[in-house]
Amino acid sequence: MKIKTMTATFGKLQGERLTLEPGLNVITAPNEGGKSTWCAFLKAMFYGIDTRDRDRKGHLADKNRYQPWSGAPMEGEITLEWQGQDITIRRGPRGNVPFGSFSAVYTGTEEPVPGLTADTCGQMLLGVGREVYERSAFIGQSGTLAIRSAPELEARIAALVSSGEEDVSYSQVERQLKEWLNRRKVNKSVGRIPQLEEEQAELARSAGELSQLNDQLNQLEGERAQAFRKHAFCTRQLALHKAIAQRKLDLQYTQARTDEAQAQAQLNALLSEQARFGPIPSRDALKRAQGELAFLKALEPEIRQGQEELALAQQALERARQA
Repeated sequence: MKIKTMTATFGKLQGERLTLEPGLNVITAPNEGGKSTWCAFLKAMFYGIDTRDRDRKGHLADKNRYQPWSGAPMEGEITLEWQGQDITIRRGPRGNVPFGSFSAVYTGTEEPVPGLTADTCGQMLLGVGREVYERSAFIGQSGTLAIRSAPELEARIAALVSSGEEDVSYSQVERQLKEWLNRRKVNKSVGRIPQLEEEQAELARSAGELSQLNDQLNQLEGERAQAFRKHAFCTRQLALHKAIAQRKLDLQYTQARTDEAQAQAQLNALLSEQARFGPIPSRDALKRAQGELAFLKALEPEIRQGQEELALAQQALERARQA
């Protein structure tokens, strides 16, 4: 990476532009000439302004220290060469947040640089985080090289003096262990061990309920199998009864057809007999015939008597003829 130009409205710098040449650049200026301000501006452009920092005794937060003297908003621009291409980085205000807005584009095209954001800018361009940068390449006006509890810095130092793991920090490990210890030893309301014990008890209850449900399921499966067998038996019995009932109906149907045929034959015979004797008399004629028949039946004794007398007379006649 090579820085080409920097333009800043930052502290005493009011839209001033600094052009750097290839090679080593040495800036000489009297006190209060802006040398440390340019250094602070460069760090702020790479890593932003820590808005959580507060003023305290003997220390003035960067967001207050480098407020433009003119009252203008804090903003700046850097043009640099990175990976063979020129890039323009801009930071400016976002509401009341100094250097809250960020953009990184290819110079001349305004096309955004992929992956280069306000949070990743310093790490991607310089290869280190803020803590390492402040205690290695950057020496500020009020900076100190004292090693504080910075995990990244510890990991870098460990990498220099040891052949062990380079991504492990003692403070990170210690903080993680303390956090785990606190999570396990605090009271029952939020402690991890009580929570796990409660979860274990809940799992035990769930296991008991699951066992009961499994027993019920097995019982229901047995009842289901029994019901299935009963259903199959009833289905066979139903089919048998249907077959018997159908056979009875078939026999009844066959007998009815036979009776129908016989009745039809009798009907045909009666019709033939009727045709031989003529048409059937009317109801009145039948009544008269019945009256005459009754009269004839009343004359039957007289007819028998007359027949007997006729027979006697014929016998007498025959004797008379013989005499």
